[in-house]
Amino acid sequence: MEAPSFGIPTINIGDRQKGRLRADSIIDCNAEKDAIARAIEKALSAAFRSKARHTTNPYGAGNTAAQIKNTIKECLLNDRIHLKKSFYDIPFEVTQ
Repeated sequence: MEAPSFGIPTINIGDRQKGRLRADSIIDCNAEKDAIARAIEKALSAAFRSKARHTTNPYGAGNTAAQIKNTIKECLLNDRIHLKKSFYDIPFEVTQ
């Protein structure tokens, strides 16, 4: 559930995400009309919206792309990535 990256309340309906990493801005509820209605009310409340805005994102600081770019760049500059493919001849025989 990546929605915490945006600082907004999120409603998780059902148990598909059970056991997964989650932020405090996620509201879990059953797939029942009343439970969903209660979750929506909670998500729209000023207190919970404020909580969501200030929730720590469990997925990191939002700079993953820059970290990946820097790692690839460092590997290329230090010749740690070999871009030349190796091929191996496999002996075989065609029979009819």
